[in-house]
Amino acid sequence: MVKILVTPRSLKSADHPALRPLRDAGFDMVFPCPGLSPDAGSLKAALPGCQGWPAGVEKITADVLRAAPDLKVLSRNGVGIDNVDLDAAASLGITVATTPGANARGVAELALALILAVARGIPLCDASIKAGGWDRRQGIELEGATLGVVGTGQIGRILIRMALGIGMKTVGYDLHPDETFDPGDFRYVEPLELARLSDVVSIHIPGGDRPFVDAAFLAALKRNAIVVN
Repeated sequence: MVKILVTPRSLKSADHPALRPLRDAGFDMVFPCPGLSPDAGSLKAALPGCQGWPAGVEKITADVLRAAPDLKVLSRNGVGIDNVDLDAAASLGITVATTPGANARGVAELALALILAVARGIPLCDASIKAGGWDRRQGIELEGATLGVVGTGQIGRILIRMALGIGMKTVGYDLHPDETFDPGDFRYVEPLELARLSDVVSIHIPGGDRPFVDAAFLAALKRNAIVVN
């Protein structure tokens, strides 16, 4: 029986609807750390004999991949692959795939929830009440405020549309701007202009060699701006 390693934290057992096709096809699924992100030792112990791997956010190094002599396909649960050693995968003949849009709405909704939580001071008030206090903090209303979205892929676009739906203005930055994207009160700008214009910044790009939010970007931000990573 062909074995499939399953490591996304949201996929805890073969009963998950997303895994039903694999189960019905007769694959034997291996869950090294259900509900948790596995470490290198757990991965290397579980990988021998596995030919497929729906992967999460865990670090997938060359050392880990060398412990998978039978692995043919590694598919990320999402679009980011900066946690995978792509050179090692290529040298070992392992195909690396992504699942664009698989969790785009969930991530966009979480970003909006985090923006609202900061704008209304929900975490601070929650902590105060649990500690026996009753601190009153003035929140801010987001209608008319400007949201700057860094990275306008599927996640960024959904977030922009939701922000417009609650009355925000929106601007965006992308290395490859799509001028056909026209959701309403939105336009593309350069990074520092985005920082100057935005009351809220939400970041939806993979990590790189240099941080996107650097000293110049921080200096250009409004004093009370909200940044969601």
